[in-house]
Amino acid sequence: MIKRILFDLDNTLFPFLEEYWDSLTDALIEEHLQSDQKIQIQLKENVRQYENEYSMYTKEDMLAILDRNLPFRLPETFVDTWIKHLSRCYPKNTESTKDVLRYLSQKYELVVLTNWFTEQQSARLKGAELDIYFDEIIGTDQVLNKPNKEAFLKGCGKYKPEECIMIGDNLEGDILGALHAGLQGIYLNKTDKKTKYKEIESLEELKEIL
Repeated sequence: MIKRILFDLDNTLFPFLEEYWDSLTDALIEEHLQSDQKIQIQLKENVRQYENEYSMYTKEDMLAILDRNLPFRLPETFVDTWIKHLSRCYPKNTESTKDVLRYLSQKYELVVLTNWFTEQQSARLKGAELDIYFDEIIGTDQVLNKPNKEAFLKGCGKYKPEECIMIGDNLEGDILGALHAGLQGIYLNKTDKKTKYKEIESLEELKEIL
């Protein structure tokens, strides 16, 4: 019997829009740093490289990654400044998601398991008015990132893995990682290619199967 549901955040509970990368530009401006297109592209590429080198998130490691191949050094405050701006990046209309979470929270414990900073993701969920549905928000500044087994076991809390189910849009990171750790998984498939795994096309379908 399922007792706890683990959700990925970005591109699962709400989309990560291209415009959210503007938060990096906003941070550069606040720190009075050069912010042309070349620098913005380099910073985005640096961020995308993070999980290839690190299994947990720390501000020190993130600053070291962001600092690469720039024509200047970033100040120690840059990551905090960026997190502040990125914390404001969330959808303004989440009514359909609220409806699903309201329904599920009456039957199960709900948890967010996200490969990012807990502080920032908590702020984004609060801004989107989704935080009230979750018993716990776990970022990878607390535990090894997905698809590491430790992340999913942390997400299970007091429950056995077989009593928990992971829902996410990343087949390898969310679903295969969860299955390897002994959890069940539901793949939020946003592609045209079907898989052999249990999948949905929208969160609304969860009301019918859980």
